[in-house]
Amino acid sequence: LPLANDCEITMEARVHDLVDEKLNVWFKHGVNRISIGVQSFDTKIRQCLGRVDPKEAVIENLKRAAGYNQAVIIVDLIYGLPYQTVKKFVEDLKIIDDLPIDGMDLYQLNVFEKSLLKKSLDTGRLPPVATSAEQAEYLKAAVEFLEEANYKRLSVCHWAKSNRERSLYNTLAKTDADVIPFGSGAGGFIGDISVYLQRDLKKYMESVDKGKVPIMFMLKAPELSSLYKDIQDQTESCGVNLTKLAKKYNRELMQLETVLDIWTEHGLFTKKGHMYKMTVAGQYWQKNITQSLIEITKKFLNTKTSINEWLTEKAMNTFKKKIENCLITIDMRCNKDGKGYNKFSLKIGRSNISEDYEKIISFEKVSDSNRVIMTTQNSKMEFYGSISDIINNLNEDFCRCKRNYIVNKKYIDYIDKKNKLIYMKNNTVFSYSNRLMKEMM
Repeated sequence: LPLANDCEITMEARVHDLVDEKLNVWFKHGVNRISIGVQSFDTKIRQCLGRVDPKEAVIENLKRAAGYNQAVIIVDLIYGLPYQTVKKFVEDLKIIDDLPIDGMDLYQLNVFEKSLLKKSLDTGRLPPVATSAEQAEYLKAAVEFLEEANYKRLSVCHWAKSNRERSLYNTLAKTDADVIPFGSGAGGFIGDISVYLQRDLKKYMESVDKGKVPIMFMLKAPELSSLYKDIQDQTESCGVNLTKLAKKYNRELMQLETVLDIWTEHGLFTKKGHMYKMTVAGQYWQKNITQSLIEITKKFLNTKTSINEWLTEKAMNTFKKKIENCLITIDMRCNKDGKGYNKFSLKIGRSNISEDYEKIISFEKVSDSNRVIMTTQNSKMEFYGSISDIINNLNEDFCRCKRNYIVNKKYIDYIDKKNKLIYMKNNTVFSYSNRLMKEMM
């Protein structure tokens, strides 16, 4: 295929790939952008992820690649890792700022269910990773540092230090641009058709040898898919321009102001005219916001009704409540200043709720939901949250006796070791795991 004069050819690489032999081959064949998965410069953090190169070797290899001056050099970092702190993460940003690097991509840590990292965390071989609230602090610190250092934000995750970095694929792939797949297992889309090539390498090569296109299957994109891509493109740029969307697709899209105004009220956006810009909190929840906007848009456009017709007052109050509860995860914290030192505090919408540790008996996750029940001496309170986030915001009086339960050890009446049961003073009973028996005792 003919290539544009300014076409971007990216090589995804690891630190130990940055040796002269490989670099020369890449540059010979047109590579002009290298994205390196550093994840962290801290040697201890890197080694717990299975990355053997120490900090010094990482820096040396990055300098070697940049020294050719033949390609844009980009570093990927992850925040929320085991052993990581906000201070250490900012130190990583400072290291990049001091190196001849053209930009960086910052990603939240995702712990996948069957990964080695998940297994190491579950067995206690590694310390807990950052909670959602703590990850938000990492992002806040990064945004403050990079804005002060005059980096250009290309998208919610991508930052440019020099004008050489354009991050074209990451930007264009979320728009209506065609993405042509090459190679076994590759996928892309041309117009409104999604194309997926053979994942089986043998079948892929057999098709190529026979002069056939190795397509596994193709799908026609759903109606209004270009609109949904435009919504994603806008949120990737940390904003939503309703006027632009309404002019291009459907004036009824201005009804989304109802939803965006609620999010603005709760601190996820700031509003100027019909333009909504994400706050740092909004940037943290960007993927959730994008998915919600698309789902809401599908509902009121496909049913050809207004938002107000199906979003009744009762439904609107429920919607607001869900938003407020979702914000708990980012706002929940242990209040450790002055009189609040012995209180568990959380924020629901505009309401600040706190409870003395000594009055809290337990937390229990509601089955098949993201809701948690907090039981105190006098009441029960239900909210959206995570047991993992909660336990990290409590003091030493509390123990996570099983995956879905947290108990206050001061309220334990007795422990039935034979049946692995904990009897509480308020007559409730919880099961426990052997692994956490020492904690409870």
